[in-house]
Amino acid sequence: DRPGSRLLDLTVVMPTVDFGDDFQAAAGRVLECLARTAAAAEFVVAIDGPASVPPAWLDRPDGRVVATGARSGPAAARNLAVDHAEGDILFFVDADVELAMDALERTLAAFAAESELVGVFGAYDDEPAAPGIVSQFRNLLHHHTHVSHPGRATTFWTGCGAMRTANFLDVGGFDVGFSCPSIEDIDLGMRVTAAGGRIE
Repeated sequence: DRPGSRLLDLTVVMPTVDFGDDFQAAAGRVLECLARTAAAAEFVVAIDGPASVPPAWLDRPDGRVVATGARSGPAAARNLAVDHAEGDILFFVDADVELAMDALERTLAAFAAESELVGVFGAYDDEPAAPGIVSQFRNLLHHHTHVSHPGRATTFWTGCGAMRTANFLDVGGFDVGFSCPSIEDIDLGMRVTAAGGRIE
């Protein structure tokens, strides 16, 4: 164990309510990314609800599955995953997002290059796979909003975002008190930046 740090470089955190097709595609991509990184990394899946039998391919030395026990929302699921995380950096990804193959390396490089950086988040790409005009529009709008405004941010996005574990814990993690889960990641980013942390 390194003094003042956790056992691993990075923990990928993914909340889900089931092990359906979207999850399998998103989690499969995480495993591909883990296989190509030289970093010491792990994958923690948090089931928001009762524990269920995970797919056999999730039974790995660098992975674990935890469950909230009852439907509690994504904030509670992510917080539970962090309780089991051993990485210095928490990489949050949603269960319907397929990471770019170099996402972990780019994230680790950003943190290594700037010791004062607390968090980073990405954006959807400009070739959304989701069918339907509404999905296409929303994905492209999200892509445009984030890539056209790079640099310092006062928010955070858990669809594809990473944060130093120590800073996450310092602000108390995600607020589970929202009656309608929707902006826990935005709230987290605002609390981190209010405490002086830098997110890009």
